[in-house]
Amino acid sequence: MPDEEDALREAIDTVRKECDFLIISGGSSVGERDNVNRVLASFGEVYFHGVALKPGKPTMFAMLDGDVPAFGLPGHPAAAFYTFHLFAKPAILKRRGAIAVPRYVEAELSQKVPSNHGREEILGVALEDGKAVPLPAKSGVVSVLSRADGTITIPRDLEGLERGAKVKVLLF
Repeated sequence: MPDEEDALREAIDTVRKECDFLIISGGSSVGERDNVNRVLASFGEVYFHGVALKPGKPTMFAMLDGDVPAFGLPGHPAAAFYTFHLFAKPAILKRRGAIAVPRYVEAELSQKVPSNHGREEILGVALEDGKAVPLPAKSGVVSVLSRADGTITIPRDLEGLERGAKVKVLLF
């Protein structure tokens, strides 16, 4: 749909009484044309807008009309994919009475991975011969997701991980 506040407000108003969840990708940042936060706030309460996560900083969560969970995910495909799996999917499963059981495998990192200090970072990896092979890409690159078996997380207080480091791979 167009990046227009009135169009977004009308679309949400049309579906909010009929849906169990609302998930929006794009328009969740803080730019002048990013309308999702304002529109969600007009239908309920925004609980958070922005997470210390790369990619995925503009992720948000709101409750519409007090009972409809709404997630605002980043517009970049990889960031939306990762944040959906971290935030929206567990909430959907829980609300439906299911338990999300994350599956991990331990692997050795095949190469050094630099990271910016201050934000937790999620990185897609492929598993090859017991090693986690990083698949670095900008958050708008979708092809990386097709090669990834899961993700690793670099804690916010580290400036990367060394080659050979033991990592927990969260499997898709």
